[in-house]
Amino acid sequence: MQSLVRTITLVLALCFLTTGPAAAALPAADEAALIQALERGEQIYLYDQAAWVTTDVMVEKTTPAARARIDGWVITPKADGLTVVYYGWKDATPYAIFAGDAKEKTVTGFRVFGPDDDTSLTAEQIRLVKATDTVRALAEQQPCANARFNTVTLPPARPGDPILVYLLTPQTREHQFPFGGHFRYEVGADGSPGASRAFTRSCITLSDTPEGAGKPVALLITHLLDPTPTEIHVWLSLWIDKPVYVGTATPKQRIWAVEGHRIRLIKDGE
Repeated sequence: MQSLVRTITLVLALCFLTTGPAAAALPAADEAALIQALERGEQIYLYDQAAWVTTDVMVEKTTPAARARIDGWVITPKADGLTVVYYGWKDATPYAIFAGDAKEKTVTGFRVFGPDDDTSLTAEQIRLVKATDTVRALAEQQPCANARFNTVTLPPARPGDPILVYLLTPQTREHQFPFGGHFRYEVGADGSPGASRAFTRSCITLSDTPEGAGKPVALLITHLLDPTPTEIHVWLSLWIDKPVYVGTATPKQRIWAVEGHRIRLIKDGE
C-alpha cells in the first residue's frame, strides 16, 4: 500500500509540474520539494487517521488494566493498509497489547493480545518505537494547545534514510485547526538524532466557521520558512477536506493551492 501511495502522489505531482507555463518555470529544487511534500503529507494523514480509528476500537475491546499498560503505538505498512500496534514495556522491551489494521478511515481487523500470545514486536517496529522515544526525550518544543503532541513516525522512505518523527499540535476545539506548533525530527538508522525543524515561527489557529460569515470553502495562510508548501499543508488540507492557499515570499511572492492530493501554483509574483 505504501508504494501505491507514493506512486499516486508522484504521478499527481508530475502531472502538475510538467504542464502549463508557470509549472514549467519552476526550479528543479521546487519540483522535488513539492513531490516530497505530497508524499509525506499523505503519509502523515494516513498514519494519523489509522491511529485515530484504531484507538476507538482499542478502547472498546480492551480492559482498563490493559489500557493502563499502554505507553504508545507504532504503525507499519502492510499490503492493503496499515497496522497499528499499541505497546507497553517490560524489562526495557516493548511488547504488543493490542493491534488494529486500518485502511483509509476504516478498521479492517484487530487483535487483543493475551498472556499466552507472542507479544514481541518486529525489529522494524522496535526501531520506530526507539526513534519516537528518542525524540520525546530530546524535544523542548511545546504544543500550541493545552494537550500533548500527537506523534506520527514514518519509516525510512529508502534503506539508509532517516526515520521521520512528527510532533503535531492536536485539535482541541471543533472547527479550530492548528496550523502552528508542528515539528519534524530525523533519527538515523543507528538511532542517533539528526536534523529537526519547526514549520512555523509561532502558534497559528485557523477556523472554518468564522463569526458572521458563511462557511469558507478554503483556508489561507502565509508561509515564510520555505519557497513552496510543505507536507504539513498537504496533511492539513486532507484532514480539513478543503483547499489550503499558501502564500510564500522566497525568492519571490507566490500563491499556491494545496488541494489534498495535488498542489497548484496559481500566482507567480515578482
